[in-house]
Amino acid sequence: MWVTCYTDASWYDEKFAGGWAYHLKCDQGSFHKAGECPSWVNCSATAEMSAIIAGVYRAVRLFDNVEGVGVFTDCHTAIHYLEWQPDTIYRRKDWLVIQNKFRRMLYKYKCRAYFTHVKGHRSSKQGVSAFLNNKVDRLSREMAQKV
Repeated sequence: MWVTCYTDASWYDEKFAGGWAYHLKCDQGSFHKAGECPSWVNCSATAEMSAIIAGVYRAVRLFDNVEGVGVFTDCHTAIHYLEWQPDTIYRRKDWLVIQNKFRRMLYKYKCRAYFTHVKGHRSSKQGVSAFLNNKVDRLSREMAQKV
């Protein structure tokens, strides 16, 4: 079974803090959650990666027989970095640690991830994708503002 996972994150440089959110949907039901970015997050890109890791982890733990997770995010950097071997430009040691953490998690749970970029900040009336992206955007912003 495949799970659909919409993710987003909000990051505030001035507070050095942020929040993430995800929305999961599959044949077994749906679930959403928002949280504070973990201590290893240090920029908006790593905040987005933390949202993806949290969403995929929850999907494989919450639902039975998860073969893969379709991740929908508005962050090209997170997609590029978690999906492919990074270019020289992106070879930051902290990002390599995050990438390895994500790959180990997929291997441990025998799960695949498929990434799709969604355009952010569209009207929710433009369809389900826009609606769910706006939902996780709002939830992540609310969480980041609480921090």
